[in-house]
Amino acid sequence: MLGKEDCRDRRVIPRTKRHLVSDRNNNPQVESRVLIKDCVPISEYKSWSIVGGKL
Repeated sequence: MLGKEDCRDRRVIPRTKRHLVSDRNNNPQVESRVLIKDCVPISEYKSWSIVGGKL
């Protein structure tokens, strides 16, 4: 389950976040799960880089 169930109305609240990540090789596909780490800012919005591939 990728979310937490709300105690009042039993909805599932998603636990995912979106980040702008630098990827020089352009390996991951859209909506693939990867590991990221904080790094030196690469551009105005990108301060993350990809560490690992699919989980």
